[in-house]
Amino acid sequence: MRVQSAYLRGIALAGARPMVVDDEDDQILAQDDDTEAVATTAVADVDAVDAGGTPAPVIPDTALQPVPAPDDAGTPPATVQPVARAHRVLKSELEGVSDEAWTDFALALKTAQIGAVSASNAYGMFELKPRRLADLGLIRNVFNTRGPTNRMVWVGEWVPPMTQKKFLSSPTEQYKAMAKSMNDYVARLRSGSIPRPDGGKPQGMSLSGALAILHRCGPSGLKTWNDEPNRFPETAALYQKANGIF
Repeated sequence: MRVQSAYLRGIALAGARPMVVDDEDDQILAQDDDTEAVATTAVADVDAVDAGGTPAPVIPDTALQPVPAPDDAGTPPATVQPVARAHRVLKSELEGVSDEAWTDFALALKTAQIGAVSASNAYGMFELKPRRLADLGLIRNVFNTRGPTNRMVWVGEWVPPMTQKKFLSSPTEQYKAMAKSMNDYVARLRSGSIPRPDGGKPQGMSLSGALAILHRCGPSGLKTWNDEPNRFPETAALYQKANGIF
């Protein structure tokens, strides 16, 4: 009953704005590296836009801009004016994927608010479900039960020192979990332990598209992706949004 009570408390947070981080969470966040600090800022900017606010000014990274060669006379070119992006660029968490592409992909996967718990018991802005969080070592003892809306959902116990409150309060912890999940899926796709639909890659499906499907419905969903009539609309929409980013 203790686990189910935790689930019910989570449902009450659905659709809520990010909660205030307590002192203990502040200590955890203080230990994060620069990449995770940037992730925290970036997702906070996205939330500000979601709420109708104004994001912090973007400081373009001139190192990401091409450097033109001198002209035939040897005259140095004029200073290149960097193009501001809509959001800060995150350091890529995937080998071979550019920072810009990773940022676009991460923002595509952000489908909920930081403190949200969905009707299917998916947690946070990336809607990570208990079984996947168990794969990542954040939840244990998962089991299927009937939720308040009478649908079957997975629940489990958070592995200390992580708690539901800490996870839902911390965009950084959610970002770390999503990045770890994507790295695991990439490794399994490359090793062949996760099969592609019909033993291969459907025409037009990129790596980011495959990862979006895996993120939403796991290896079984990717394996049966060619069964188009049985695709969930939300998964199909996320696939269309993420496919082709890299």
